[in-house]
Amino acid sequence: MADAELERRAPTTARVLLLSALGGFFEQCGDPASLQTGETGASRMVFTGSVGLKGRAIVFAVLLLLGTGGAVCAALMWRHFSSSIEAVERNAVMNAHFIGLSAEPYVLLNDVQSLDHLVQAATTSNCVELTQILDNSGKVLAESAAEPRFVLDTQVRVVEAFRGAPTRDSFRVFRTTRQCLALVPIWPVGQQLDLGLAEEDAKESRDSGPIGFVLLAYTLDDVYRVLAKDAFSSLAITAALIGFGLAVTVVMVRQLLTPIAGLVQTASAIAEGDLSDRASEDAPGEVGVLARAFNNMADKVEDYAQNLEKLVYDRTVALERNEARTRAILDTAADGIITIDERGVVESFNAAAERVFGWTAAEVVGQNVSMLMPSPYTESHDSFINAYVRSGDPKLIGRGREVQGRRKDGSTFPMDLAVSEAGVGDRRTFTGIVRDITERKRAEEEQQKLVSLVENSSDLIMMCSLDGKVLHLNKSGRATAGLDAPEQVAGTTIADYMPSEEWARVREVELPMVLKSGSAEWHGELRHFKTGARISMQISFFLIRHPQTGEAMCFGSIQRDITAQKLAERQLKKNMAELEQFNRLAVGRELRMIELKRQVNEIARAAGLDEPYDLAFVASTRR
Repeated sequence: MADAELERRAPTTARVLLLSALGGFFEQCGDPASLQTGETGASRMVFTGSVGLKGRAIVFAVLLLLGTGGAVCAALMWRHFSSSIEAVERNAVMNAHFIGLSAEPYVLLNDVQSLDHLVQAATTSNCVELTQILDNSGKVLAESAAEPRFVLDTQVRVVEAFRGAPTRDSFRVFRTTRQCLALVPIWPVGQQLDLGLAEEDAKESRDSGPIGFVLLAYTLDDVYRVLAKDAFSSLAITAALIGFGLAVTVVMVRQLLTPIAGLVQTASAIAEGDLSDRASEDAPGEVGVLARAFNNMADKVEDYAQNLEKLVYDRTVALERNEARTRAILDTAADGIITIDERGVVESFNAAAERVFGWTAAEVVGQNVSMLMPSPYTESHDSFINAYVRSGDPKLIGRGREVQGRRKDGSTFPMDLAVSEAGVGDRRTFTGIVRDITERKRAEEEQQKLVSLVENSSDLIMMCSLDGKVLHLNKSGRATAGLDAPEQVAGTTIADYMPSEEWARVREVELPMVLKSGSAEWHGELRHFKTGARISMQISFFLIRHPQTGEAMCFGSIQRDITAQKLAERQLKKNMAELEQFNRLAVGRELRMIELKRQVNEIARAAGLDEPYDLAFVASTRR
């Protein structure tokens, strides 16, 4: 049974597919003029004429066919082997089922002699090596050979294989390198036969599971024998295809490589400088076309080479001029310009940078840029660059900032530093523009001092535009005018700080005088924003001019609250008036006393007496 199945499955498919594919391939790729057929009908390929695209396609197609044919043969062989093994397994399981049905009553009756006859009859096929009938514990009841050529692991394995309530369709298949074993359970069907079993025994037999097992071993020697025969046939076909492909390849290679070798020699000669060498254009097919195209290219290369020296010279001169122009721009720039690579090594150092740092370009180029920085910038600069190169997150790169620089003499100074990045391929260059801001910082400090002086002055200090808008009012001025915050000054004008009649006089008289002479002083009044009260002020207005051009920029005003002074002056006038009146009264009495004393002295003198009053002091006072 198994032999017949194997013979029916003997493969001829691989040979048919390979031969069909090869014949169809040549019918599609060969020129009709070069495919000749003899009287016997056998086709042979005659390669004549030029070798074109179809010829090259044949070479590659044959090689591809060899690989594909080998893969197809291997796949078909594996498929045939698998299907043959599956057929053996199916036959083993099916025959084991038949034997189990026949052995079921003998197992129930424990008729060992009948079981022996049954297993001997089942082993008559050449494919069956062993037949065993076992009880449900794995004990052998009957077998076809006293010394079987295999040993099933243990009797326990038989029982373990069917643990878990097997069904009537359950079976197990074991496979070794030479055998296929089918293990099929024997189920009781005695209830359908008159075996003399009691009803209770029959029910117990039905519910207790299989009553035994049939173990059937099939040999795989026939399968391997058929496969070996087919493998030999396939190898023969493959070898024939390889030989044919090699022959075709040799012919095609000879026709293709000879003119190509000449073309390669010509290309090598041109590459070595012999631009006059040319390839032969007599080659057939596309190789000849390629040779003509190559010669045309060589002619153009020769023409180009004749002008190449002049072109290189012109390019070199242009590059030198461009470099000189760039260097001139860098050297005349007011700011220091320094370029470094991604390791922090200085590549260029312009003249302004030399003036800023005191180093010459020759001393700095090739050194790490950290030499121009004081601590702690020296220690952290390289880490900034490395972090930027790794992550692209700038700490110093990509933004301007104020840092400290270090001159050649070791002194430090404040400077503005702006760094940008330029990339050429995978190489990065960083350009830093530096500016010494020592003077600016000094001016800022002076300006801060002036601002502090203005803000802490007890006088009102105001700055306003030429059209009268107030630009700044110091702290004392805001307090005097009744303003609480600097924001309240925004949007106010000079007129808002004066009574209307005062502003009219200032606008018509005082401000024109300031514009004409540059400054003016007067006593005026300031309006309190909250109470509206008038505050007496001593006002000084003056023009603020541009230091270089002298052009008027804005008004400045310093005003002092003289309310207390005015009150003191009025009180002084009152006191002076009262004193004057008192003096007049006192002087009048004194003059009358002197006159009386003079009259008494005259009477005493007339009487011949001494003068009782000395009026000499009064006389000297009058003189």
